[in-house]
Amino acid sequence: MEFLISLLSGGATGILGTLIGRIVGFYENKQKFQQELKLLELQAKIGAEESERELAVAQAKAAADLRIASYQHDTETGMGSQWVTNTLRLIRPALTIVLVLAVIMLWFTAEQYDADIRTQVVVAIIYLATSAVTWWFGDRAPMPGKR
Repeated sequence: MEFLISLLSGGATGILGTLIGRIVGFYENKQKFQQELKLLELQAKIGAEESERELAVAQAKAAADLRIASYQHDTETGMGSQWVTNTLRLIRPALTIVLVLAVIMLWFTAEQYDADIRTQVVVAIIYLATSAVTWWFGDRAPMPGKR
């Protein structure tokens, strides 16, 4: 009888030990999985920040390349005569002056035209004049907060 009780209690101890070991192992694996998940989230966040920085650098480079191309367009006139070269270099300044004068003229004479046409023309000329003036005198400094 003692042998049978000893055998049963030893078996129960083994089963109980195995069960406790599996429960502890389950919680250890769960914690490990949660830590790995946090690590993956941090890596994804870092990757997103790097992508954002790379995009900002690419946008700044594209803007600089576009500005350089615009300046080169005005300075590279090819093999034309000096008169043609000077005329080409005056296109943007002359266009800017004409558009600013058109805005001033519209300011003083806009009442005498049909309202719908007047609105469309005024909006278009103001947009063109604003674009021309900001191209010449606009701030091209880096935006705050962007590096």
